[in-house]
Amino acid sequence: DEDWNVCAVRQKTVIKSVRRGPQALLFSAEWCKPCGPRKKAVEKAVVPLGWSYGDQEDADFRVVDIDKQPDLMRIYSIEVVPTIVYVDSGGKEYDRIVGAQSSRLLTTPLLKKR
Repeated sequence: DEDWNVCAVRQKTVIKSVRRGPQALLFSAEWCKPCGPRKKAVEKAVVPLGWSYGDQEDADFRVVDIDKQPDLMRIYSIEVVPTIVYVDSGGKEYDRIVGAQSSRLLTTPLLKKR
């Protein structure tokens, strides 16, 4: 089906972008009230560690707007935002944080894989 092919191409883009190491995908949306504070907390936690943060495909902590990239939302079965999905260098999920959790938890899964 054509929709699946688009997802497969986009998933390859995600996998290509994380091959250098693990990556966190922060799924959010502009209309999501808890997402704004979550994004600020993530940025505050990861930038001092020297990790990149933003919507660039190669960011260590990548922000994914589900309205702009619904294919990634489907690939990683996102049902609630904010959700952070931690993927290994092959793009395979190894951990997930759903909702607005403690900021101390944000970097732990990524630190385990570095």
